[in-house]
Amino acid sequence: MLKKAPQFNFRPLFIAAIFEAIGIGIGGIILKSASGAAVLTASLLLALTVIFFISSAKDKRLIITAAVAFTVGICAIVISYRVNYAKAEYVEPRKITGIIYDVSPEQGGTTSYMLRDVTVNGENDIKGNVKLRLHKGYSVYSAGDRIYIDDNIKLTPDSPEFELFSFYQDSGGYTLAEIDNKQWLQIDVIDKVKLKVNERWRDTVRKLIYEKMPEREAGVVVALTIGDKNGIYYEDKDNAIAAGVYHIFALSGLHVSFLAAGLFFLLKRLKVNAIVRYCILIPLIVFYVFVAFYPFSLIRAAIMLAVSLLAFMLKRKSDPLSTLSFAVIAILTFCPFALYSLGLSLSVLAVLGIALFYTSFSKGLSVKERKSKPLNLVTDSAALSLSANSLSVCVMAEVFGTFPVYFIIANIIAVPLASVLFSVSAVTVLFTLLFPQTGGILALTQVVTDVFISFNMGIASLPNPLKSINGLGVFSFVYLINAFILSRYTVWSKKSKLMFSAVSVIIMLVGLSFTISGVLSGS
Repeated sequence: MLKKAPQFNFRPLFIAAIFEAIGIGIGGIILKSASGAAVLTASLLLALTVIFFISSAKDKRLIITAAVAFTVGICAIVISYRVNYAKAEYVEPRKITGIIYDVSPEQGGTTSYMLRDVTVNGENDIKGNVKLRLHKGYSVYSAGDRIYIDDNIKLTPDSPEFELFSFYQDSGGYTLAEIDNKQWLQIDVIDKVKLKVNERWRDTVRKLIYEKMPEREAGVVVALTIGDKNGIYYEDKDNAIAAGVYHIFALSGLHVSFLAAGLFFLLKRLKVNAIVRYCILIPLIVFYVFVAFYPFSLIRAAIMLAVSLLAFMLKRKSDPLSTLSFAVIAILTFCPFALYSLGLSLSVLAVLGIALFYTSFSKGLSVKERKSKPLNLVTDSAALSLSANSLSVCVMAEVFGTFPVYFIIANIIAVPLASVLFSVSAVTVLFTLLFPQTGGILALTQVVTDVFISFNMGIASLPNPLKSINGLGVFSFVYLINAFILSRYTVWSKKSKLMFSAVSVIIMLVGLSFTISGVLSGS
């Protein structure tokens, strides 16, 4: 029998995750402006000290946890930056060598290559990967090619205006680009290098999909299976954003859940012992993370799955917030720049929204004495979509400046459809890899992919699918804070919760009024 976890047992982990993130944020300011960070750090430590002396013995343990996590966050990002990215300055080299380990076809004939083990002018001083984008007209190179580049080129961080926090976006590292489009890079293949196991699998899966399917559908399937979104057509990407379903292309809990469920069902049908099933399942999920080149959202999902399975094996009941907090702490401790990954932020907020509000939405949408399974599926999908987007939607609106009007309707259909597409793609690709002569079964994947593309196109063609929204930073912050405070996980009284929300909203409105008056007076 499963032992019930103590109530609110997630609080230390949750507080540690929050304060480690705060520490990483302030540590980033230290790297940009030490004086400004010193004021912030001193203010926060002073506040923690005051609270420590006026709080109860039980609360003191939480404050100590917060202070330790905050210190760990600052140290983690400073050490990581000093060790890995201290040489992130702009250089204009003449000679570069590197091994191509990932090849991504793009629309219009452009191809993106990821390079590792890069040397610049004979020195191995590039601590990261290099992204090389070549337009149509260049030779097509293969994964495993060690190439030599010699011409008027420039090596820069991905985002010059925000270089400190751009290293872990996409595949991370640096970008290799042409200075002048009129000049061509001289590129020669020196030799072939044996790829790593995960690189070989990734390259094999991508080649198989592009060989057996049209380019447009192949780009969608590759994105859903191994997380490479470079091949998605611009039109399909815009349609997915307008429909509010672009998050489906980010490998995360959705993909891990269906992959784990499929493997679990197969092993169970083979009558494999339960403990052995879990011992097989976890390494396979970890291998999938490596094949997908370990995006943070997928790492988060894999850690949560592993912890949940471990809890089940130990006959313990895992708490979703506790598991999520542990995953965030693990990722941020070893890779603090992940805090600035939009994919991880949206993934964490989606899971947090489900943990906080799914039960409430499900009860609110339920119909008494429901006996219709299709109706149950619709209401449960709506509850899942609402809860998953309840927190992440404000961040997407702030980052992209738009709000997808039909995202609830779209997700009710698109999420199950994408789940079917991912499952069919995984099965048909794996079957074709094992039995190459059966490559025709990928036609089934193509049919489902066409349905998915057409559905997104239909939603995007509705009147005004996107509403332009700008300047919601303060609203988003207050909304996120109040959403958690008002949830069932906060152990305050109902009166305290309402008072906190009322005060925070009043402060926000006063600040907004001053901002508006300043803008009007300035104009």
